[in-house]
Amino acid sequence: MNYKKLYMHFPMLILIFEWAIVLYLHYNNPYHFITMSKDTLTILLTGLSFIVLGYYFINSFYLDSSNKLPGDRDEIRINEALLGKTILLISILSVIGLIFILQEISTLTNNFSMYINNPILARERIVLMQEGKIASVSFFRYKIGIYLFSFMYPFAAVAGVVSQLRTKWRLTGIIPLILVLSYSLIHLNRVGLISALGLFFFARIYFGMYLHPKRRRSTTFKTAISIIVGVVFIAMFFYFIISIRSSKNIDIEYYALRSVYSYLTGSGSAFDKFLFEGVNPLYGASSFRSIVRWLASFGLVDHSIALSNFNSFVNIGEGFPMRLNTYTFVKSPYEDFGIVGVGIISLIWGMITRYSVERCFRGFSFVNILFVSLMILSLFMTFFEFFFQGIVMFVFYFIIIIVFEKYLKAKNAL
Repeated sequence: MNYKKLYMHFPMLILIFEWAIVLYLHYNNPYHFITMSKDTLTILLTGLSFIVLGYYFINSFYLDSSNKLPGDRDEIRINEALLGKTILLISILSVIGLIFILQEISTLTNNFSMYINNPILARERIVLMQEGKIASVSFFRYKIGIYLFSFMYPFAAVAGVVSQLRTKWRLTGIIPLILVLSYSLIHLNRVGLISALGLFFFARIYFGMYLHPKRRRSTTFKTAISIIVGVVFIAMFFYFIISIRSSKNIDIEYYALRSVYSYLTGSGSAFDKFLFEGVNPLYGASSFRSIVRWLASFGLVDHSIALSNFNSFVNIGEGFPMRLNTYTFVKSPYEDFGIVGVGIISLIWGMITRYSVERCFRGFSFVNILFVSLMILSLFMTFFEFFFQGIVMFVFYFIIIIVFEKYLKAKNAL
């Protein structure tokens, strides 16, 4: 097997395969959701095409006839004990953050009683708290908790590397996933868990290029099995969260399947309704809303142009209503700069993704592993939303990993 070509084409295979499924299910439409118009489909296909075009355009600058991977020459060596102990230490910081979050959510939900009595209201109040709109809790304390806990997301990528190691310290790789699962349960939220698992698996896959060829072949099968287990677990987690957030007088199995179907295929429908209402250009305030909010908090821009973390809900159902607030990856670029913005941003997106893969080919670093994992995860989430709206948090992730890697190098662990 030519592993180098597989690593190179993997991001585009993920993107194309995923959208083939999404579009097929969208137009198969057994639950009678609104289907996209031709204009909406054109905008969507423009974005997808330019991602692929950007990826393979920049690929022409990296043509190399050699099929060798770094692990074919020298397998990477890591001080596994120090790496495992560092993960344990960072996990303690995240647990402290989780405690802060729990304290504020406990106040918000009457000592968590709302989770049982009215879980839908509990989720709505959590969303309002995340936007700083509830005065009865300390938004500052909650945000401190969020930033401390957010160490676990870049360390989910580190955990993907650790899971490929040989000693008992590889078991520490499960800690970030357990903590993110706890966070997702507390917030009755699924996206955080999907993000952590995505970073974990994509990091595990791309760390394989630094392994000896024999180990690479043996771990490829194990990775495939673990991904299948992860998908099954996410499906079970979706069902559990949906059953909590739904009313008691409906068919849970039907509603769960319909909800999952809507998340996979309904974002295009929501975007179609968004277009129907008319779009006023925002010139970057949508695509990079986290930066705008950060600037607004320091009084550097007007608060009126700072958008919320969450889009407004729209009904995509015909007959029985189905409300959704995700609009696919093209919504933010289109809202900012029209179809030209969709093309340009998608082109750059594809180019940066290919560059992240090339950095991994040239040498191992945790920064490179996080970089490529985030870029592939962003492609995977295109059916859901524009991934880079939270770019301020991604900068925070990279700062964490850069400091972490400098520490390891200072200790001669790499």
